[in-house]
Amino acid sequence: MSEPNTSAEALVSRQIAIARVVCITLMFSVHVNPGLSSDSVVSGGTFSLAGAIIGGWFGRASVAALSFFSGYVMLSALERGDLGAFVRRRFATLIVPMLAWNLLYIAARAAAQSAEAGWGWPDFALPWLSAEAVGLTGPTENLSLFFLRDLFVAGCLGFVLAPAVRRAPGTVRCGAILLALFDPVAALLFRPTILLFLLAGMAVALHRVNIARLSRAAIALPLGLGAAGLSLCVSPLVAEAAADPLAAAAGLGVADLAANLANILKRVALVFLVFLVTRRIAQSRICGAVLRL
Repeated sequence: MSEPNTSAEALVSRQIAIARVVCITLMFSVHVNPGLSSDSVVSGGTFSLAGAIIGGWFGRASVAALSFFSGYVMLSALERGDLGAFVRRRFATLIVPMLAWNLLYIAARAAAQSAEAGWGWPDFALPWLSAEAVGLTGPTENLSLFFLRDLFVAGCLGFVLAPAVRRAPGTVRCGAILLALFDPVAALLFRPTILLFLLAGMAVALHRVNIARLSRAAIALPLGLGAAGLSLCVSPLVAEAAADPLAAAAGLGVADLAANLANILKRVALVFLVFLVTRRIAQSRICGAVLRL
C-alpha cells in the first residue's frame, strides 16, 4: 500500500508531532490529580480494569515513546556536533520549564499549608534546591515533572555516546539494557529506561530505519504483541523470586531484575502501540485537528 499524497519523511514528521499530543494525553491519565493512586471508579471501583489498562499500560507509554522519538530527532544535532549548543537548547526546553513549574507548585503548596496550619516557607538551602526544586539528588517536589530531568541527562549522555552508537551499536544497546536492568547509576539517572529508549531511537535514525515502516501493522503488531507476551511471562517470576528465601538471603535481587525486565518489555510493546496509533491518525481525516492541539 503506497503512502497517500505524502512522502515517508512527511509521514514520520506528522507521526512525531502527533505522538507528542498522544503521549501528553496518556501522561495526564497517570499524573493529573487525583490520578490512579486515589480510590475512584477506575481505581478500586467498577471500572478498575479500564483504569489498569489506560493508566497501568497505556499511561506508562508516554515517557518511553517520548524518549524514543527524542533520540530519533537528535540526529541532526548529532551531525552538527555542537555539544554546547545542544546542552543549552535541551536545558531551555526541558530544565527551565521543569524548574519554573516546580517552583510554582512548591510556592502554591507552601502558601496553602501556611494558610491552613501556619506552616512557614521551606528553608531555601542548597540541599533543598538540589533535590525538591531541581532534582539533582532526588525526586522533585512535583513528581510528575521529574522525568524531564532524566530526559535531559539521557539526552546529554546520548550525544556523548553517539559515535559509539554508530560504530558499535550492539555493544551500546547491551550496555543500555544492562543499565536498565541493574540500575547501577541511580544518582545520575533515576530512570535508566529513558536512556535505553533514547539510544534505541538514535540507533533507528542513525541506521536510516524509517519509523513509518516500523509503524505498519504487519511489523508493529507482531513485535508489540511479542514484547507484551514476554512481559506477561516474566511478571509471575517477580512474585516467585520475592518469595524465595534463598535469593533474598543471598541478596541476589532476582525479584528486582525480573521486575525491571518485565517493565522494559512492557514499554517496548507500548512504544509499538504508539507507532500504530500515530500512523493511523497521521493518515486519517482528523490529522489536521490533532496537529492543531
